[in-house]
Amino acid sequence: MKNKITPLILSIPFVINISAQTNSPGYPIEPVPFTSVKVTDDFWGQRLEAGRSVTIPLAFIKCYESGRYKNFEQAAAPSETYKVGGLSFDDTDVYKTIEGASYSMQTFPDKKLDKYIDSILTIVASAQESGGYLYTSRTMNPLQPHEWSGSERREKVEVLRSRVV
Repeated sequence: MKNKITPLILSIPFVINISAQTNSPGYPIEPVPFTSVKVTDDFWGQRLEAGRSVTIPLAFIKCYESGRYKNFEQAAAPSETYKVGGLSFDDTDVYKTIEGASYSMQTFPDKKLDKYIDSILTIVASAQESGGYLYTSRTMNPLQPHEWSGSERREKVEVLRSRVV
């Protein structure tokens, strides 16, 4: 055991020395904020533009058409009359679409998109419980939640994790 710890302890100054060099003045490589980079070539430039002008708007439309926004609205005002359907992880499509649009706006500012994201975030925030918990598959109808979520917070997390592992 002692022989295994010694090389680890001896390597710590080396790691600290390397990290100190990357932040010191005169280091030959300086990080560039991604907002300072403009990709305009025929390959990646076209793909970024397609994502900005086609994929992101389509993803927001699909979140609306599939009822994902409605899930948040219903979770904001739970009722035992709501039928919980879809997949238990439908919320993540909304989050990922917002994330992608937000990254896009870092290099392609868009006031209309920014306003739209704020309107979606208002819906999402209204569904959040006072302690910060947010899981529409459980909260929109706490008496009959999605079969994968259970009636208590994180009730089935360990069961699902054991199936994956």
